[in-house]
Amino acid sequence: MTPEGSPKDSAIRRGWALYDVSVGADQNEKAVHSSGASVLSFSPGRNRKGKRESGSHESSGFPPLARTETIQPSRPRTSNAYLHQLFDPIVESLLWDYVREVLIIVMMLVVLMWGALPLYWGSLAPGLSHAPNFKAWVVDLDGGPLGAFVIESVMNSTKIGNRHLDWEVKPASQFSSAQDVANQVVEEKAWAAITINPGASSTLYIARAYGDYTYDQTKAVTLYIEQARSENAIGQLIAPIATDLLDKTLRNFNARDIAAYIRAIRAHPDAIETSLESPSALAGAWWKTVNLKPWDAAVAWPMTIVGQIYLTLFAFIITMSSHRARRNLEPHLTYNSLVALRIAIPLAAYIPISTSYAMLGLFFRAPFDAKYSGGGFFIYVAYTYLDICALGLACEAAMSILRPDHMPLFLVSWFYKDGYLILPGFIPKDETSALLARAKQLIAEFPLEGHPMTRFTTGEEDDPNHSKKHVGDEYFLTSGDKIRFFLEDDAFDAKGNLAKPKEKSVNKIGHGLHELDSVFRKFTMENEKLRQLARDLAFHQDPEGKLISLSMVICKQPEIGGKVPEHNDSSTISTFLYTDPPSALGFWFALEPCTEFNGALSFLPGSHRTTFVRLPEGGTGFVDIENPITPLDLQSQKLERTVDPKASEGDYILETCDAGTLVLIHGSVLHKSERNTSQNTRFAYTFHMIESAPKVRYDERNWLQPAASMPFSKLYGTQAVH
Repeated sequence: MTPEGSPKDSAIRRGWALYDVSVGADQNEKAVHSSGASVLSFSPGRNRKGKRESGSHESSGFPPLARTETIQPSRPRTSNAYLHQLFDPIVESLLWDYVREVLIIVMMLVVLMWGALPLYWGSLAPGLSHAPNFKAWVVDLDGGPLGAFVIESVMNSTKIGNRHLDWEVKPASQFSSAQDVANQVVEEKAWAAITINPGASSTLYIARAYGDYTYDQTKAVTLYIEQARSENAIGQLIAPIATDLLDKTLRNFNARDIAAYIRAIRAHPDAIETSLESPSALAGAWWKTVNLKPWDAAVAWPMTIVGQIYLTLFAFIITMSSHRARRNLEPHLTYNSLVALRIAIPLAAYIPISTSYAMLGLFFRAPFDAKYSGGGFFIYVAYTYLDICALGLACEAAMSILRPDHMPLFLVSWFYKDGYLILPGFIPKDETSALLARAKQLIAEFPLEGHPMTRFTTGEEDDPNHSKKHVGDEYFLTSGDKIRFFLEDDAFDAKGNLAKPKEKSVNKIGHGLHELDSVFRKFTMENEKLRQLARDLAFHQDPEGKLISLSMVICKQPEIGGKVPEHNDSSTISTFLYTDPPSALGFWFALEPCTEFNGALSFLPGSHRTTFVRLPEGGTGFVDIENPITPLDLQSQKLERTVDPKASEGDYILETCDAGTLVLIHGSVLHKSERNTSQNTRFAYTFHMIESAPKVRYDERNWLQPAASMPFSKLYGTQAVH
């Protein structure tokens, strides 16, 4: 409370933020206003105007004033906003506060980098891999029978199957010697090269004829590789294929050549005796492998591949932290100054980040000098700097639109672009183990007695292994509100008897797991992390109206887990989860590692944006998925949805993943999986969400229909039905 007689009690309010204040004659009684302006104090006892003014004030209930002046109280001067240049003195302190905070962030990131990344670098340094390439040469420097035979055999290998390199015959005239060929491999003109060395045929025949016991059969043919270029490509593909090819080729050559030689000398006992003095020549020609650059830098793999994830995180942290650091400075700058600041400061901050990142490799002896001597380190620094610039400035651009609260949606843009999104480590390890254990427990406990032996297969009708007893029986069609078990088609013998143990025969468990099993219900229906992800995706119009239509565990059994051909989950001809308009969204959780051998998912990126159909007038064409045809249109117009083999051939991307990974699948994206050829299962849990009515119409032709006993479940806890 302000005491009686204070200046505020003596003020007369006259409009917005205006006060009349008494001004006394004694200049020593000045007061200072909070805004910094001096204001004369009240002086009710020194009224020089006389009784008239005094009486007037008394009648109005206010103390008499000696003189009045109108002042305006202090308030922020909005006229200064967005007017100052970057180095104006008035914002200098704010600018340095901002720079200081960014520097602190950079130093903290450097400390974090050196504290965390060495653990990962060190754990992966012993052995890692790169993706392979297949270009290889074969050069005949011999010009004799051996050279001609090897050339023919190598080129014939490219005509059978796909287990071969991209062999190319290079004329001997292009090279001065075998060493010249080796130098070309070092220069990465080819991944490998086979040379039939000069005089290989003649040296072999002379050694036999004269009994040269010093003959070295491995000098006939040489395989040049450069393991350091890519340990995985050389070790897993190039060297095994090339050595296997040479082994078969030279065995065939020696078998023919030795037989012909023995026939030629069998009438000459002395020649036979002489040949026996050189057993290596009598055995025939062979080859040796020359590793021009051995693989001795496994640490390069995490630095160049997995390390990109860390660079993305570092760039994202700088973007988010910079936004917070400049919040006081930003309102004072012009647009041009703000843009310059948001570009210049991150670009400067990335310099110590990229340099420190590269220096980390020095401690693990990354071979920066392998090709460019000492300059290799600085080339790698520049590469890392440009890399983090591309990532960081993209985050800065997204920040302008999304703001900090919605920056996670930046990642969601990949989902809408490709039609699927891989989220590694979404499920904690213990939760993944619990779901897997529960699925196996359900299989172990279900009785085969009384089971109709319903099989589930997604093979094509013209497939000779395709089961006629497919998914159309009552056991399958009424499974929406039950937990039922469907068997692998190949688990049965030719007589229809189950030939595999029960635990190795189940194709999938479905389709009411999310409601009827306590473990899967808790994970699906009571998972706030899933709910928040569904909100962030903004896939459906009604954020609270997401319906879970079905759930299942897919087992993909060893050796018999069938191939699933390309399909989508809400196609216009599908009887699976079609809604009008399409709204299916799949959540696919890997409960075990998914590899290329046990049937990992493959996707055709972007295929959700168009669909390929067979037109009624003949031919084929693309239909915009945003204006889709419905099952009724298909019936009336006789449109048949197909997949363009030319459009999809070779474009599928295999997405291997670890246990605990979540794969979000757009209902219209084409995807598939191959047969499980391994000895390991590939358990996965999946459920689908669709939009609720009245936003969409759920098609009555779908095989899955909501049951009266268990309507489709809302993700947020209540039940509803279309």
